Amino acid sequence: MGRSHTLLAAFAAFAFTSCGSCSLPLLDDGAEVSILSYNVHNLFDDVDDGTEYPEFDPSGGKWTEADYAAKLKKVAQVIRDSVSGGPDLVAFVEIEKAKVIMDLNPRHLRDLGYRFAAAAPGADAPVRVGILSRLQVSRVLSHEPAGDGFPQRNFLEVEVSLD
Repeated sequence: MGRSHTLLAAFAAFAFTSCGSCSLPLLDDGAEVSILSYNVHNLFDDVDDGTEYPEFDPSGGKWTEADYAAKLKKVAQVIRDSVSGGPDLVAFVEIEKAKVIMDLNPRHLRDLGYRFAAAAPGADAPVRVGILSRLQVSRVLSHEPAGDGFPQRNFLEVEVSLD
């Protein structure tokens, strides 16, 4: 099994868990690659886009800028605590959009060296998946699942280089 297939298989094993991490000895020199799959349970930003769940709608006063800032801080702490120095790749489940990753990285994870962020598109879905990586990303694809009349989360396929 090639490096990219091994990484994909390892990630798939964690993709549907609430929070799971692993370190894989994938490199020829024995170095490890660490991956964290993290269901952040509805990480919505503080902007009213009209697609939020009612409890995360900032226009209703239930979800505030302070709530958003506190959740970003907690998510960052979990990432930091998961692996010494932070995992090489973080796969997020249940983020509102790429903006939350872009807010999380420079505000709370700046020193961990994450250079790449992406989120799957989703026209009407309130939440989606995304990644944050310090590994070199060579390709990103989004796949739309067959829907049953309601918005579905797209899958995000990410190819990274381990060389």
